[in-house]
Amino acid sequence: MTDFSAVSARARGLKHHLFSKSELETLAGSEGLVRALAHSGKLNVPENASATEVESSLQQTVAQLRKTLARWEGAAPILEVFDARSDRRSLRALLRGALQSAPAESRLAGLFATPTLPARLVAELANQPTLRDVVSHLIVSGHPDGPRLATIADALVRVDLDDDAVTRAWDVQL
Repeated sequence: MTDFSAVSARARGLKHHLFSKSELETLAGSEGLVRALAHSGKLNVPENASATEVESSLQQTVAQLRKTLARWEGAAPILEVFDARSDRRSLRALLRGALQSAPAESRLAGLFATPTLPARLVAELANQPTLRDVVSHLIVSGHPDGPRLATIADALVRVDLDDDAVTRAWDVQL
């Protein structure tokens, strides 16, 4: 059995680079949210940053912290779980966006790159016009979930793609 205590202690140390619950609550009620983020020192954003720039900075920060964790011995199993959950969340959002014909920038909101779903691939998937095109691109790219999604793509097109429907369809294949 692996002892994750060292990785856990290091991860807790990284929390100082993140916002606390009270900081987030304060920022949520702040009129100058971007200004507050810029002055926090936790995100690299200018005071006049757009929402897209704030999102990009957040994604870069998460990627940097993930890379820091990845360097620590014993972190791999934990990061594999995090990455799998992130991939699943990202793919659900991308599939839902394709079904709804949402603009690519909307499909990308809140998504984080992982080793199996790098930022370039996420951007390419967000620009695919249909759900079937997203799945085909996943298969061509060699993503491990591509073949599984191909088997349920027709069912996903026919259902109202809420989170429960995606989860049920996905879980059938797991």
